[in-house]
Amino acid sequence: MRERRYGRRGIWNEFNLEDQTYYSSNKKRIVRAVKNASNADTHLIVTFGHLLVQIEEEEAEAEAEIAKLATLCAKLSQFAATTDIIAVDTHSSDRPTLFNSAATKLIEELPEYSDQDRWRHIKIHDSILWPGSRALIRNWD
Repeated sequence: MRERRYGRRGIWNEFNLEDQTYYSSNKKRIVRAVKNASNADTHLIVTFGHLLVQIEEEEAEAEAEIAKLATLCAKLSQFAATTDIIAVDTHSSDRPTLFNSAATKLIEELPEYSDQDRWRHIKIHDSILWPGSRALIRNWD
């Protein structure tokens, strides 16, 4: 039997949800896509992988880059009733320390750039993802 391999879109399609997925590294395109797809019931999920560790490794630019990321996430959340930010990184070496430091900075920065002061960190249970660093940040009840 042949193993099925999925790209990002294939994985999301397997959930069989009424969702729209959009992938881009262009900030303006992301904001435009979310704005065009939003309605009063929209639940937005923003995901990124190794980005927080990469930002934290560049110590000289970390604060400015975290601020840019917080600005983008806050802007996107304006077009949704609820928003989750999910970040995941592999668990090795000092990556968990770097990841947790960057995630904490992002959580602290989000209210600075958002009208919604409800951002908070939620623990993701180890049974959900492979063991490693992870952050779920919510701005909904």
